[in-house]
Order: sequence, then structure tokens, then C-alpha cells
Amino acid sequence: MQILRGRKMTPVFKTQAQCKRSTTRHRALLGGVALVMGLLGTSGAYAQCTDNFNFVGNLGGGNFVPVSTLLPLGAGSSLSALTSTINTVNTAFLTSTSAFVSAPSNPQPDQQGGGAWGRVIAGTVDAHNTSTATLDLTAVGLVATGAQHCKTAVRQDYAGFQVGHDFSILNGGGSGANWHWGVTAGYIDARTNDITPGGSFVNGTLLTTPEGSFSGSSQVPFAGIYTAFTRQNFFADAQIRWDFYQNNLSDRNNGLFNQRLDARGISVTGNVGYNIPLHNNWFIEPSGGVVWSRVQIDPLSVSGLITGGGFAFARGTVSIDDIESVLGRATVRVGTTVTTGQVTWQPYFTASVFHEFAGDVTARSLETGADPSINGILLTTHSNGGVGTYGQFALGTAAVLGNSGWLGYARVDYRVGDVIEGVGVNAGLRYQFSPESRGSLKDGRAPIASYNWTGLYAGTFVGSTWADVRGHFLPPDPPTAFQPDFAGYIGGGQVGYNVQMGHWVVGVEADYGLSNAHGGVSCPFAVQFTCRADLDQLALVTGRLGATWGRALFYAKAGLAVGEVSASAFNNGTSNGGIGTETTKWSTGWTVGAGMEFALSQRWSAKAEYIYYDLGSERYQVSTIPEFVKAETKGDSVRIGVNYHFHSMDPAPLK
Repeated sequence: MQILRGRKMTPVFKTQAQCKRSTTRHRALLGGVALVMGLLGTSGAYAQCTDNFNFVGNLGGGNFVPVSTLLPLGAGSSLSALTSTINTVNTAFLTSTSAFVSAPSNPQPDQQGGGAWGRVIAGTVDAHNTSTATLDLTAVGLVATGAQHCKTAVRQDYAGFQVGHDFSILNGGGSGANWHWGVTAGYIDARTNDITPGGSFVNGTLLTTPEGSFSGSSQVPFAGIYTAFTRQNFFADAQIRWDFYQNNLSDRNNGLFNQRLDARGISVTGNVGYNIPLHNNWFIEPSGGVVWSRVQIDPLSVSGLITGGGFAFARGTVSIDDIESVLGRATVRVGTTVTTGQVTWQPYFTASVFHEFAGDVTARSLETGADPSINGILLTTHSNGGVGTYGQFALGTAAVLGNSGWLGYARVDYRVGDVIEGVGVNAGLRYQFSPESRGSLKDGRAPIASYNWTGLYAGTFVGSTWADVRGHFLPPDPPTAFQPDFAGYIGGGQVGYNVQMGHWVVGVEADYGLSNAHGGVSCPFAVQFTCRADLDQLALVTGRLGATWGRALFYAKAGLAVGEVSASAFNNGTSNGGIGTETTKWSTGWTVGAGMEFALSQRWSAKAEYIYYDLGSERYQVSTIPEFVKAETKGDSVRIGVNYHFHSMDPAPLK
């Protein structure tokens, strides 16, 4: 196949018939275009992408298409939809996952506190993205002029959960200040669809862009640490969170069939506010916050499409620069307090303004297909402003159930702004330890109570897990390396037995969890294949050694790890994986970890722990040829759990 150069013509533009005759004669994928930008026409406000490049594409037989169609994810608005998907997932959820903390009223100076909590979120959001792209043809000896302009609309439906456990020192030094430190983990599932309508425009000839066909699912397990400070009516909190994006992408117009794309993110959140009491139990509460985040995305290899003449196009790599976001917030909350029986209600209304101070995204689509006439051409897309500026309005209520230690909240949010509009629900429940007045842990007004941890216990946990999976192909294939890291949620149960000797606690524990952790990366020597890894089950048998401090137990653990790991290869150009196959094996290794457990009552405790596990190396068959790989799995997990103790954890003063 050949390329037809753009050149001066008389008259200054070709008619559609002239363009068709000259381009078909040369069987070119790129054709000269002389229609100026001022003559461009679009079909509507969201007509996908239009361009005034000095080249168009020809797929044979006079089938003219926008030149971007020749590049990976270039048909329609898919490239813009992909960047919008990652950006919206990154920012839409960060504002809903701050810590949920509380403190009992009138604590003694330096009194210990703690609690466990969980929340669920769900909603839908429409995001509109505007981008501009430039074309680079230097790899094929040509000069491109003009630009592409895209307006894309995507719809995301999401749901998720978050859990946390924290430890606190209340009424520090008798000052009324409360400090909380905690661990959180969770999981969010988002489903995205490109809802941009199809359209057409004129660029030397009539060109059509199909309606959006891009869709994706994003599973985002996360883990983090947080702290919160309150004193009288002032409050502040901060959180560091690590996110693990596991995306599955499909696009019939661009040859994607459930292809995996992984990404990793980190975010830092800070909030501050002040509650101002008014008359008759009303209050007004101004607050503000900022969220900084960065997401690093793996390259996406696209297998592309084949013309009727057997020529490959739209095959290559899509790379996205790190997405950095700085999202600021200003909020006013107004509410009142009402008591009915044993329940204290606090209905409220909240109005917030969010503004994105960064959020720019740059993506590059590089053609690396087999056809030399287009090999190496590059489309660079820029979108600005992230989620822009938007307002969020919430109506909800908090509730406290007497002195039981139970409290919760529920609210409905509506977001509307420059580029997003959506509605969501957010509800949480917390159990807060409400101790008797036992004096100070600092000044010794009363004996320090040490709880007896000896005995049998059982419980449940939920959290997130992620792993480095390092593999390489075995002979006769070249020993090329790949790394299909996986991540997902994990949930299950544990049973154990403790023996306490003074301040020291020794014990043994067994736990078992189910997981949906999965990941994938382009296979190193076959761009149309994804090398995948999955974790379905993980079991641990460990010994524990810990030390007590008041109601808290700080411990380390180590022992045996057993996991069910799968490895496979998947042909991205097919819906069933083609010659790729999957092998599942039980792998055995070791684990080490640490955590903190807090006695919430005489029989219930809450815990937060970090686990590292090494499942060793295994040999897997990944294709029917057959082809084999050897892969090593090393992972991490953060879990939040509760335990029921079959003995009473009655306190006894230390001697």
C-alpha cells in the first residue's frame, strides 16, 4: 500500500469525486485534502470528532474515513473516552472516601478509644470531555497540518464499599483534644459506556464518525491510612490512599474484546472545618479540603482491524501520561439536632463547590502495524481541566443510638458542573467504644485496665489485595519477561487461639479468603495478546506474637501461605481468547504481617492488619500451541475485621 502526498492543487480544493478518483488509483490509506477549516461542518453539539487534517484515510474501494481511524483506538471518540474514564474514576470517588470517626462524650483525660466502621456508595455520573489532537507523519516522510477536535460523553455507573478501624487518645492531657489514627480498605466497581452519538463532517469529502462503542469496567481496590483531630468545635483530617485500577475494555469499532488495562494511583486528602452552634439546636459548619492524586497507567496494546484486502490498520500502542489532579473543595453544612426516644437525629443540608486545578491528560496513539505505509504515524491527544468546576448538593441525616456506641449516616448527593452531572448515595455505620470512666492512662488516676486475650475466637474480614507477578516465557520461545500484576478485593474469615502472659500475647490463627484479584499486560512479543494473572483464593496459617496496651493489642504474625493462582494468554482480536488458554495452580509459600486489635466490648474486638505473602514460582501453560511461562507471585493485603471471643475479656488491674 502507498501513501498519497498532500500537494498544491487547482482549484484550491478537490471535489469529492476528484478525491475519490485520485486516492483509489493509488490504493492509499492517506490522501491529500485541500478543503480549508472554514468549510468544516458537523452534525451536532456532540458530533464525536472532526478534523481539518490535510490527509484522510482510505480503507479501499473509496471507503474514506477520518485519518485517526488508521490509528489504535482512533475510530470515533474511543481515545477520548478512555482518558475520560480513568480521569473520572480517579476524581469522582476520592471525595466520598474520607475517614468516618467519632468520640464518646466527656472522656477522661488521655483515655483510649477506638472503633470500626463501614460505608457503601453508589451512583451514576455523566462526564463530557473536550480534546484536541495533532498528527505526526514524519515516520513515513510526510508533513501533517491541521488538528482534530473531539467532544465526548461517557456515562459511569458505580458502586463500592469502604471499611476502617481506628485507635484514639481522647481528651489528651485534659485539653479536650482527640487524636485518631486508623487503617482503611475498600473496593469500587465502575461501568463506563461511551454515549457520544455518531456524526459526519466534510473534509474534502464527506466523512462519518460512528456512535460511541467504547465500554469498560473498572475495579479499583484501595488501601490507606488516616488521622483525624478534633477539639471542641474544630476538626481536621488527612488520608493517604493507594489505588489499584483493573480495567477491562471493549470496543467493537477498534478491535477490543474485554482487554485488560492496569493502573496504579496514590492520593493525599486533607480537610478542615469548624462547627458553629446557633439557636434552638441549629448549627452551621463551614469546611474546606483538597485532594491531590496521581495515576500511572500501563500502555495499551491494540490488535487493530483488517481491511477487506487483508491490510492491517489501527494496530499499535496507546500510552497515557500520568494523570495528576488537584481538586479543591469549599463547603457549608447547615443542620439541626432532634432527639426522639433513644435516637438523636441530625438532619442536614450541604452545598459544596469543587474545582479542578490540574487534571490535564495527554494520550498518544502510535501505529505499529504491519503495513509500512502507515507504520510509525502518531496521534497525540490533549484534554484539559479534568472534571472542571462543579457544585455538589447533599441532603442527609446522621443518627446516634443512645449510649450504645452505634452511630450512622445516610445522604443523597447531586453533582452538576461544567463537564459532569450525576447523583449518588452514601451511607455509613460505625461502632464506637464507649468506656466507663476509668481515669487517665497518663496520670494514673485509676489502674490501667489490661484485657485478658486468652481463649478461642472467630471472626470475619474484608479488604484489598494486590501483587507483583513477574513472569517469563520458557523455551522454545524467547525468554522475554512480562509483569501482569493483579489486584482486587478479598473477604473471608478467621479462627484462632490466644494465650496471654502478662503484657505478652502468643497465639495461632488460620484464615481463608476469596478474591476477584486480576490483572494483565501486553504479551512481550505478540501485540495482539494479553498475558493475564488472577488470584481466586488465599489461605494463611500463622503464629502471632503481640503486646498489650490498655484495650489494644499490637502484634506481628508469620507462617504458611497457600493461594490459587491462574495464568493465561488472551487474543485481544477475538471474543473467546483464540489460541490462548488458562492454567490454574495452588501455590505454597510464606507470609509475614503486623496489625492492631482493639477490644470494643467484653466479647467483640476489631482489627486492622497488613499482610505480605510470597507464593513462589510456578510453570503455567498459556496457549494451545503449546507455550509455557514461569511466573513468581508476591503480594500484599490490607484487611479490616472483627472477632468474637468465646470467653469474656473482663479487665483486671495490672500488678
